[in-house]
Amino acid sequence: MAREAHPDRARALIEIGEHVERLGKIEGQRAARKLFPNVGKPTWESWCRLVRVGERAAVEQPAGIVIVATHPVTPVAPMAAGIEPSGLGFDRWIAEIDEINRALKDVAWPIDPETGRRGRVKNPMLLKVARDGFAQSAGLIVKHREAVFNQDRIEDFYQIIIEEVGKADRGVQHAVVARLREIRAYSAQDV
Repeated sequence: MAREAHPDRARALIEIGEHVERLGKIEGQRAARKLFPNVGKPTWESWCRLVRVGERAAVEQPAGIVIVATHPVTPVAPMAAGIEPSGLGFDRWIAEIDEINRALKDVAWPIDPETGRRGRVKNPMLLKVARDGFAQSAGLIVKHREAVFNQDRIEDFYQIIIEEVGKADRGVQHAVVARLREIRAYSAQDV
């Protein structure tokens, strides 16, 4: 259950904003602080930070609803050029997993909007889940690339066999190629 807000919070935020606007950042905060002597220093500093972030957001955002990311956004790009995604699209699937893990990490270890750097860890267990998720997606990428590499090697191996059989007997070569195409078509239906 969430804690109740401090009874003076709303009034203090208004006073801080008005005093800062009138007297400047430092003097305004000091003058407003004198009106609320019962409020602890950490609470007061967090309220001042809220006012600063709110003022900055009001200046930076035009009127209307604007969605702003609170952390650097990296575009999703294909991981390996030349690899055809299969099924749902392996690269897109991994990108979605990483996006979820990034969101978990940002909740567990938030970025301070004032400094743009990460502060203290808020939820170590959630951060561990995000880290494990990144590790699992990295493992999936490695397995996928191994499978693609092995597939390329198998196709090269088949090509060599077909060429050597073709040197000996063209009829057998055509029969082997036809059979391999049947197998490939049948396995494509299973996917």
